[in-house]
Amino acid sequence: MSSQLLKEAYELQDPRSEPVRPFQFPYSDHSVADLNHKKGFSDTSTSLLENEEENGKRIFGTVHVQEASNPTSTLSLGAGVDVAVIDDDTGSNNSEQIYQLYKRRWVGVVALVLLNIIKGCNWVWFGSIANSITKEFHFTLGQVNMLGNIPHISYLLFSWCVPILVRRWGLRWSSVFGASVLFFAAWIRYAGTIKSLSTNGSYALIIIAQLLVGVTAPCFQVVGPRYAEVWFDLKGRATTTMIVAISDPLGTALGQIIAPFIINRRLGILILALITTVALPLSFAVLPKPPKPPTYSGSLISPPIWQTLRAAFGYARPGEQFLTKVERIDFFILFFVFGVLVAGTSSFS
Repeated sequence: MSSQLLKEAYELQDPRSEPVRPFQFPYSDHSVADLNHKKGFSDTSTSLLENEEENGKRIFGTVHVQEASNPTSTLSLGAGVDVAVIDDDTGSNNSEQIYQLYKRRWVGVVALVLLNIIKGCNWVWFGSIANSITKEFHFTLGQVNMLGNIPHISYLLFSWCVPILVRRWGLRWSSVFGASVLFFAAWIRYAGTIKSLSTNGSYALIIIAQLLVGVTAPCFQVVGPRYAEVWFDLKGRATTTMIVAISDPLGTALGQIIAPFIINRRLGILILALITTVALPLSFAVLPKPPKPPTYSGSLISPPIWQTLRAAFGYARPGEQFLTKVERIDFFILFFVFGVLVAGTSSFS
């Protein structure tokens, strides 16, 4: 929704027609709304919908813009229909309520941040102690370096499946799945530290654990933006996505810093497994959909990944998500620039 205050409403009615009837349309928080015959309007001002003929009668309506975070603001859809937007868990209003913010939404943000941090520690744990790991476990330096590279392979393969999981299982159970896989990865890694194992057996268990870590990474990264869309309005959505996103590199930084301080390498892996176990219940704190969405887009179901790809390449089918030429260009610019930057930072780390 727009951050501007509610604009003055206008109502027009042809005196020769019957009393005005309200337009039936979903109120959108997008900058351009698609109404009737693709006639758009800006959400930064009050716009008068053009009249159109329907069975010889003229219909008029208005669109009003409100302050999304104002706990008592109302949205008028014409013909005396007002909708309240309340920023409260238990707020009440005599008007019909459609959009609402809940204070408990921050619980899920904290859970996702902590899970991302712990996942980052698991990913890069061996990077800063590579030389001592080679002596402790009799691995080659190349094998130790592969422990940090192998999660990228499973990440790339599994990331395409995460949007499907989120659509079918929802936010909470997708997070529980990611945290559960991370839990098993941590203990499989610790099992690889048993001294009775051969060098090859130990390395095999640790490499399997690192592959599983790569599976968990896209779970939290995909859930984060979707969680922000479902639980936050436009004012808080970008900030929430940013907070969840930066927790991932924060976790990798902490993993690189903490690992060298634990002299006993096997004990360090055990401590990491215990921390991962304690963090597992946090995944249940990632909330599913709220009773009432914060915005119109928050009430929508995300399109399937193949539909998004068709739209990105300009082959959207009728009734599917559609991207303009400018939007497609912006998408690929962000895609390649982000990919190059991530590749560069990952190579150095």
